[in-house]
Order: sequence, then C-alpha cells, then structure tokens
Amino acid sequence: MKAKKASAVYFSRQVNQFLVRCKDERLRKNANEILDLLKMNYELGDKVPKRQWPRSYVKQLGLNNLYRCDLMEGWRLTYTLSFDGVGIRVDVIEVMPHTEYERRFGY
Repeated sequence: MKAKKASAVYFSRQVNQFLVRCKDERLRKNANEILDLLKMNYELGDKVPKRQWPRSYVKQLGLNNLYRCDLMEGWRLTYTLSFDGVGIRVDVIEVMPHTEYERRFGY
C-alpha cells in the first residue's frame, strides 16, 4: 500500500504543551517520531468509529473523521484530517495516557 503524504501537520495547543513539558525523554521522542511518520503517511493511525467519538471533540472541533495512534507504554495520540486547498492536512488533537483515553472514549 502506498503511503499518503500530508500537506501539513499541525498541533493543538495541548499537544504543543505536552511536547514542551514532557519530562519523559523516551515518550517525547516517541511522540515526535509518530508526528514525523504522520507527515509521510496520514493514514498511519486507526480510524475511530463515529459512535466512539468524544462529544467534546465533536462540539469543539466539528469533526468528520478521527484517528488514533498508539504510542509507547499505553499512551495515545488522536488526530483528524481535513483538506487545506493543497492536500490533506493532519490536525493532532491530543496526546494522553491510556487511562485518560479509555475514560474520554467511553471504554
């Protein structure tokens, strides 16, 4: 399968703060690696079924798609895709530990 390159990758304020404040060097490096991989293939993550989308995401972001990527030690990264006039843009929404992911997504 051919990789689908993103025209751009943008981070939410929450993701930017996570990358700046994260004291776990391995986790920060892993998150940055995934962000680099998303630039090369925006379909890297797993598509989240619509029935599992957090209401807060839908209300704040007006989503029409949602993806998640596994990071090390149970951490998750969520993102959405949109067309930016040039190509497919990746908007990274959150990076969170698995327990928070489960709570937010109702597992």
